[in-house]
Amino acid sequence: MSFSADGTMLAAVGGNPLDSLLLVFDWEKEKLIAHRNCSSKRTYSLNFNPTDNSIVWTGKNEIKFFNVSNRNISEDRAIISSGGGDLQSFYNCVFSQTNGNAYVGCYDGNLYEFKGNRLSNQIKIHKGAVLCSYQLKNGFVTGGKDGYVRVWQFDPKTKTGFTKANEMNVGFPVGSVAPSSKDLIYIWGHKTSEFGVIDMLSKNYTKLMDAHAGKSASIELWGLDVIPDTNLFISAGDDGRIIIWNKESKRTVASIRSPKLDFRAVTTTLDGEYIIASTIRGDVFVYSTKGVVQGDDTPLESLSCGSEEIIALRVSPDGTQLAVGSKNNKLYIFDINRGWKKNAVLEGHTSYVTALDWSADGKFIQSTSGDYELLYWDIENSDRVTMPTQMRDVQWHTQTCPLGWGVRGIWDMRTYNDGTDINAVATCFERKLLVSVDDFGDVNLLRYPTLINQPPRLSYIGHCSHTTNVKFSSDNMHLFTAGGGDLTIFQWKIVRNQQTTGSGEPTVPRNVRRKATSKYVSDISEPEPLPQSITGRRSALYETTSNNYGSKPGNEISQHQSYHGINGNFTRQFTGGMYRNFSLNTNKTRHSTLRDPSFGSNF
Repeated sequence: MSFSADGTMLAAVGGNPLDSLLLVFDWEKEKLIAHRNCSSKRTYSLNFNPTDNSIVWTGKNEIKFFNVSNRNISEDRAIISSGGGDLQSFYNCVFSQTNGNAYVGCYDGNLYEFKGNRLSNQIKIHKGAVLCSYQLKNGFVTGGKDGYVRVWQFDPKTKTGFTKANEMNVGFPVGSVAPSSKDLIYIWGHKTSEFGVIDMLSKNYTKLMDAHAGKSASIELWGLDVIPDTNLFISAGDDGRIIIWNKESKRTVASIRSPKLDFRAVTTTLDGEYIIASTIRGDVFVYSTKGVVQGDDTPLESLSCGSEEIIALRVSPDGTQLAVGSKNNKLYIFDINRGWKKNAVLEGHTSYVTALDWSADGKFIQSTSGDYELLYWDIENSDRVTMPTQMRDVQWHTQTCPLGWGVRGIWDMRTYNDGTDINAVATCFERKLLVSVDDFGDVNLLRYPTLINQPPRLSYIGHCSHTTNVKFSSDNMHLFTAGGGDLTIFQWKIVRNQQTTGSGEPTVPRNVRRKATSKYVSDISEPEPLPQSITGRRSALYETTSNNYGSKPGNEISQHQSYHGINGNFTRQFTGGMYRNFSLNTNKTRHSTLRDPSFGSNF
């Protein structure tokens, strides 16, 4: 999207990414001025020329020039070959403030200067693609595949029309730049999703956040869990990254990457000292949390669990055993205190294991499989419980299995065609909340337990792909959801506007429960303040009222923070991996907001 220089028109490219439309709106009057077919190529940028009403569109191996007049959009074909240029991918565009010439960043590292629609000059500014640019009042900033961020100043006395004012090498391809002040520039790593800020004066770089990333749409995010009784939670993805997050600071605590591994599940020991991650090839690795914080990606242990994908990991309530559920239809039990020795292999499922839970006393396990089967296991005897009625009074430490009496209401067969549509379940016993996530990207909130087949529910969207995992925070004040294709983690805040008995805090005080947590893990759980040198814009660019956006409903779970990734494909209805679902001029709760069904007149 792009606004015209006077701010009255808004241009946007929409529709099918490979058969797009160019639309121009009078956004204040909420009217469409004109539209036309844009391109069958992937879109990279769209920019209004600040000196007139012309528009420059750039994309994969194509560039186009449009003019808006008399409620029509006309196209001027780009003339490149006569200027000695090559047809290639064009990523971005800025404009001269004096003559309105367009400077277009190219795949070969050149900046093409267009006078009107005709190429007039080529200037080499990066060794590799010019991946991004940002317009300044008296110049512009560029980021390249070569890892350099460069600041350019307009100078009409030079042949090129600008000169280099400053530069810094950050060591990785720069996919986006956003200056905050004269010397501070926020940057985002192309296909790495690393986000940070550079001080061009001191030449210092501060990493603010890591994220999951991938070079293709096949890279997904599935692994998600919390470190007990801390502010920390962990994610693990197909990109080989394990990332520790702090929910209070909304920042990355630490991350490691093993490019040859595809992680599908992750969990931790009760004291948080060890992180356990499984892969798509059946490997289970044990890492030291302290080692991860220090950047050590060498596992302490490697556990043998066959060669099939593993998406179910769960540590027993007393912290002594690890249960692993594999796609080879088996469950594996390991003794943590005896050097991760394999105690048992449980066989009985006729399809791949999808989820498992320990009983509160650690004597039993329930597990579900891809053929919609719920089985029970006696861990002391390493045997299957063949009489399910014997388990009806067993209390469960967690409820992540999507089958069972207490969660039967999640299966609304008016929506779901089969038993694989729901990907994960989380239950908050203290707050009597049940959440399920599914292949449609929905986050579904219900009371726990669900006592009827079609109980009241509230379903909300946020992820732009299938939602793969969900977890409550240790203090039950937040909810985390993982998006498979968008590689994004949403953090939701549970909000209540009235106090009731047992409204959320666990019966055992958190400071007492934290005694079981490693002191090192407790220390890193406390959020650190942002570096004092990082400053920037602190006022809103635009302001609006609740009449335009809709007032925030009470008794709800609302989107609190999102952690973004990129799949490098610019597809799946989002650009560059960044996605927000907030909509202007709506009074609906469809903009990533969940109401808490534990209260309210509707129930």
